[in-house]
Amino acid sequence: MSIFRNICICVFLVVCIQSQAQFSFTAGKHSLEINGGVNAHFNYRLYKPGETNKANNMFALRDAQIQLEGRWGNSFEYELQADFADLIFSQNDPENPGLMDANITYKSPWNLSLNAGFGKVRYSRSSLVPFIYSPFFNRAEIVRGNVFTRRDLGVCLSASAWKQLLNFSFGVYNGMGEYSLKGKNDAGGSFEYVARAEISWPVRNRYIDFDQNNSPFPVFSAAVNGRYVQRENTIYNEYALTVIGGKKWTYGGEFSIKYHGAMLSGELHQLRITAKDANRLEGKPTNYFRAGGYYIQASYFSKPIKSFIALRYDELNQSDLFAGYSRRFTLGVGYCPRGFNTMIRFNYTKILSEEVLSGQEASKWTDQFRLGIQYLFR
Repeated sequence: MSIFRNICICVFLVVCIQSQAQFSFTAGKHSLEINGGVNAHFNYRLYKPGETNKANNMFALRDAQIQLEGRWGNSFEYELQADFADLIFSQNDPENPGLMDANITYKSPWNLSLNAGFGKVRYSRSSLVPFIYSPFFNRAEIVRGNVFTRRDLGVCLSASAWKQLLNFSFGVYNGMGEYSLKGKNDAGGSFEYVARAEISWPVRNRYIDFDQNNSPFPVFSAAVNGRYVQRENTIYNEYALTVIGGKKWTYGGEFSIKYHGAMLSGELHQLRITAKDANRLEGKPTNYFRAGGYYIQASYFSKPIKSFIALRYDELNQSDLFAGYSRRFTLGVGYCPRGFNTMIRFNYTKILSEEVLSGQEASKWTDQFRLGIQYLFR
């Protein structure tokens, strides 16, 4: 591991030193672009009375990323993106994994494309928004990757119409998320099926959580999503919902609207789970339970002062068989002197209430302050 770590550090430092702009290479029909970026922050939490372990009060390197994007003619594209900050320490965070993308896309002349490999699952707008285009350090709890997978291995067919104002996609995946990279599927050998339909007006939707262009007219987008998977085993992460033994239906909707620098967006997702583990039924006379949550956020981006402010409220209910739900409020402010290529970002998060199921531990903190800087080499 030490040799691999040293190689990763050397490669990243070389790119950081030389990449004051994007690398581009062209050879005939083949072109390749190399990008990178660093995100570092200081984190400080207010802990509950009596808590002695305050290890999360620290400086942290969130990202040290390299991205390779290539294309051959007008038909084939490929992407490889990795985060050395997580690869070095073998972290498997669904919101911020080590390997982020490794896939190939074929684009046909008829507005159809086929993507194969490892990458983002086309479900949930927030999940599709890159971190570098968000005012927040973390996504809302319902879309962070602990309720449904954000990335997976599989294939996805996409279609667009009406100058890309209408977009549809259907994908088949392992249904294991980042665990697919270990080379095995669930013992049942079944797959997850994901569908999405999106409309935007009067221009094509872009996955950015700001109105950085100060839109002179209202720009609206909306989408519906659905997915189904059947698993034999459960992987016990924070909520034990991402990969859970049994049948899981997930469905949701979303919207966004932006105008004159202001943007409002939100999502709602619901799950219906027929669990193989009877303990998830809390002793109730039923063979299934429901879970879900939502968030709503608003932001304002001022071009003259290159700054933004954003607010978000989110809720998560892990099981309708258990009383209570989790609620959080987050404030984000920032300054972007070089567009999104350089961003100084501050977040404050307050836990308003918690839902703690049997076998889970309550959060050790109540308030969190985070100040960080983002620098992209492109």
